[in-house]
Amino acid sequence: MATRNLDQELDTLRADLGKIRDDIASLARTLGDAATAEAKAGGARINEAAHAAKDRAQRFAESARTQGEDSIAALEERIEQNPITSILVAFGVGLVIGKLLDR
Repeated sequence: MATRNLDQELDTLRADLGKIRDDIASLARTLGDAATAEAKAGGARINEAAHAAKDRAQRFAESARTQGEDSIAALEERIEQNPITSILVAFGVGLVIGKLLDR
């Protein structure tokens, strides 16, 4: 009779261990799914930030290009308005650079 109780308890213990094993496997799958979802969300946030940074860089490059073109146009206009002064300034700058390079 004691052997029968012991056998029943062992069977119950085996069944409980099987349930625990199944619960642990289910928990591992759930944690894996949650980690995958979080990684995907993080990737999406990084992608959005990279896209925003690219847009800002493009706007900055366009602004710099526009300012550069405006500066060149203003310089050309000043040269056209004062051609002799421009030639003398260019000659002076060339002379100074030539002297510096001779050393």
